[in-house]
Amino acid sequence: MCVCVCVLQLCHVLYDFSARDSSEVSVTVGSVVCVLERSDLEGNKEWWYVLREDGARGYMPANYLQPVAVKK
Repeated sequence: MCVCVCVLQLCHVLYDFSARDSSEVSVTVGSVVCVLERSDLEGNKEWWYVLREDGARGYMPANYLQPVAVKK
């Protein structure tokens, strides 16, 4: 089975974040995540839906992320 994912952006994690429920994902400072959605289900742009390198997905605070610079 093939699962297609649309990655909007790659971001560095600036701060550790511990998930508080099953809709959130824990991340550690210095890791890189793929941004899949730039808002939650209610349109709140302060929470982004991300994919970790290990395949775990969930919401985390958008202000904990910094876009990865693209080399030209």
